[in-house]
Amino acid sequence: MESVKISSKYQLVIPRAVRERQRLRPGMRLTVIDRDGVIMLVRERPMKEYRGMFKGADVSEATMKELLMVTPAAWRRETAEMREYMKEFGTRAPAAMSAELDEIEKRLV
Repeated sequence: MESVKISSKYQLVIPRAVRERQRLRPGMRLTVIDRDGVIMLVRERPMKEYRGMFKGADVSEATMKELLMVTPAAWRRETAEMREYMKEFGTRAPAAMSAELDEIEKRLV
């Protein structure tokens, strides 16, 4: 495990060994997940990279459908919770986040 220091501009440098192991390159996008006091960086991947991910897995077609099913009611509750959480940040919350929630809600109709 390696540690990093946050700069005065809230930037950090990912250690070289980690960059090499994860094959990170300049310009790649990472998703920041903040849960229970832990900050995680997850590399975003294009959908085509997930093709064949379950190849060879003993998963029935019915189970796969259930795993990939979108439940609009659950997503509506989730977006409502996200909006409530964003209120804590007031005008500091990025407008893009609200716009993304708007788009998700439109697709749930």
